[in-house]
Amino acid sequence: LTSCWSLVSGPGAVTFGNPGQPMTTASFSTSGVYVLRLMADDGGQSAVDDMTVTVEQDDIAVGRLPSSGLRIWVKADAGVTTDPNGKVSAWLDRTSHTNDFFQSLTNYRPVYVTNSLNGKPVVRFVTNYLNGVYSPSNELTVFVVRKFNIFNAWWQAIYDSHQWGTNVSGGLLYGILPSNQLLAQTGQGGTWCDGVDYAGDVAMTTNWSVDALRIGATQTEAWADTAQVMTTNVGAITKGKILMLGRNEQAGWYFLGDIAELVVYDRALTDAERTQTEDYLMFKRGFNRPPAV
Repeated sequence: LTSCWSLVSGPGAVTFGNPGQPMTTASFSTSGVYVLRLMADDGGQSAVDDMTVTVEQDDIAVGRLPSSGLRIWVKADAGVTTDPNGKVSAWLDRTSHTNDFFQSLTNYRPVYVTNSLNGKPVVRFVTNYLNGVYSPSNELTVFVVRKFNIFNAWWQAIYDSHQWGTNVSGGLLYGILPSNQLLAQTGQGGTWCDGVDYAGDVAMTTNWSVDALRIGATQTEAWADTAQVMTTNVGAITKGKILMLGRNEQAGWYFLGDIAELVVYDRALTDAERTQTEDYLMFKRGFNRPPAV
């Protein structure tokens, strides 16, 4: 029996480990969709079988995302596990740290919506949420590609790890107020909100946005749709609870909207790194960077 692997179509070149063996490896020069063909002949009969392979670009390796300090990277177009009802039971971290998100309670699983954002899927939250395993502390930078679907005159938490209590506060909360304005809160070991307690000034919209929250040693800043919307002279946080998506655990403030991607660093990125990450997330989702004012 003789066998031979070949490339039928694709955006780049393919190198087979051993093209004469039916079981072999293949490496690809670039990302995209490839069709590979295996031909087999035993001297009397021959057969041909084609297979389609989708190759994802390693965005960290090619420099699209800064690699230093990257702790969580979840994206709706990869690593999502759904149950038979199309609800999300797990959202797997793309980094080596396995800081995954999950929901074991079927009634509280968000919905996986395909072809929602410029042909790409999203995770939709409607009074449901995902638990995590990572508890952020000290300095960090968080990016989220999000959309509010409903404004219901109530608090909404996109992500949250805050801890209440006197002399034990910690973590962070990011979302909106009943007035649909930006809400950002952090804890530094005293009573809750002894760090940042920012509420108001900036009205959020139901448009898609790439939001960034950066907590440095002595400053906390936020950007929505690349425009700076918050700056305070309060910085590093103490460890709170486990980071969750879609709700505030203490008060049940549910996020009513979509998340396409979440990226978390355990350090304060530089302005150049922040812009680089924003540009990657915007380009991938088909957004245009707003012109400078």
